[in-house]
Amino acid sequence: MKLANKTIDYRVYAEIDNRDRMITNTTDVTLPEIEMKSDTLSGAGILGELDLPSMAQVNAMSFSFSGRSFDKDSAKLAAPIARKFTVRSALEEFDTGKGKSRIVKCKETIIAMTKKFSPGKVAVGESKDVSYEGEVIYFRQERDGVETIEIDKLNNVYKVGGVNYAAAIAEAL
Repeated sequence: MKLANKTIDYRVYAEIDNRDRMITNTTDVTLPEIEMKSDTLSGAGILGELDLPSMAQVNAMSFSFSGRSFDKDSAKLAAPIARKFTVRSALEEFDTGKGKSRIVKCKETIIAMTKKFSPGKVAVGESKDVSYEGEVIYFRQERDGVETIEIDKLNNVYKVGGVNYAAAIAEAL
């Protein structure tokens, strides 16, 4: 059995001035939460209610990160535009059968539009505690180079494990 243990380290990159630049001093990243739109169904033949999700219809998703401070390039994240972010991380996975750990390469690609940018606070002897939050338009997750999830809200893509659950919707239109 393989147990995903913990994130060993990570890096956040943002497309700034048409180049991927590492965002330094980040302290944590919150990846998008995938929540489906739903509608409550009730009536004859249903015991109570069912809150059924709508196929491939995703609620608003946010992507955010915090940091100790930002540099002059990172301050450009306050611009009200959509931009690409890449989060690369090294995940430790423990193989119980072999008694060994290995590193799993994880990568998230996100296109987000700036919703909130906080330059933080100023206090003697303390970090600025800056933060960024964006509305996610596109999300893709890979594990050891294999795509696990891809959501493209503007192009009818909702793929999990290689299956596009939104394909039938696009076909019907």
